Amino acid sequence: MEDCEIGKPRILVIEDNPGFAELVCVLARKAIPEVDCIHVPLLKDGLEILNSHPFKYFNAVVMDLNLPDTTLNSLFALHELYRIPHGASVIVLTGSEDYSDEARQYGVRTYLLKQKASDAVIQQVLREACIRGQ
Repeated sequence: MEDCEIGKPRILVIEDNPGFAELVCVLARKAIPEVDCIHVPLLKDGLEILNSHPFKYFNAVVMDLNLPDTTLNSLFALHELYRIPHGASVIVLTGSEDYSDEARQYGVRTYLLKQKASDAVIQQVLREACIRGQ
């Protein structure tokens, strides 16, 4: 991955559905036109990217909890994500309400359901995460 401009807002999307990941990136660009949106389909790929960049490189990490490499335990994704000092706001965008309370205990600020979150809500959450992460 090539280096991005210093100070430019960056969002990492960890999502195995390429169409949904593209929607998140499109909404991010509508909310913050200068944003860099990086998509990876697996938790291990997201963790590798976070480990290879400095603290607070990403303003936000948007992730699904039901990823192919977290099939045994959806909370494993959050456990692994929070083991890395990354400084990003974590936004869970998933299909199940089952882990909302546990996710908040890990430090997740926003837990959205894919089937209920409107485009406007997703854009607002991404905009706020980038402002917080500056």
